[in-house]
Amino acid sequence: MLDAEVRLQISSPAANFVQPDLSGAQDREYRISEVQLVSEDRGRLAPLTSFAGTPYWAELNLFSNMSALPQPLRVGAWSGLDQAINELAALGSTLYVVTGPITSDDDRDTDTEGNGIGFFKAVSDGENVATFLFDVRLPPHTHFCAQLSRLETVESAVSLALFPGIESRQGKELISRLGCGNR
Repeated sequence: MLDAEVRLQISSPAANFVQPDLSGAQDREYRISEVQLVSEDRGRLAPLTSFAGTPYWAELNLFSNMSALPQPLRVGAWSGLDQAINELAALGSTLYVVTGPITSDDDRDTDTEGNGIGFFKAVSDGENVATFLFDVRLPPHTHFCAQLSRLETVESAVSLALFPGIESRQGKELISRLGCGNR
């Protein structure tokens, strides 16, 4: 068992590695290196099915899809919404997903990992939009439907106009198809 680990920050924002301290290991003479990816520090902003229609999915996935999602959020409500999106897409629905971090100019609003104040996800079927806001401190047992938010609230938080060409904004039908019919 290793007593110490040295955390390396690689220049790529998507890479976070742990380098074990092997200086006292018996096999030090022939060991070249040992690097392990710390998977619990990163999560996908959008499910991979979101990139199915583009030939550049690998680049999109690598450069724009990984983020420092806190583990309780990543394995809880965020994962639940990803699953609902995947299930709806599997039924043949075309869905568009816009997602990202919500940051603050005030450093006091960031968590200990510097993750900002939360994340958002907006899902559209081309006619309706369902938007969700996730606080970085969200417990893992929280259901994603409890994170439903108004589109205007999300747009204000990220200073972006999401899906501006869609006439019908927040859609109860899409929300219901995502599994949040009673919310």
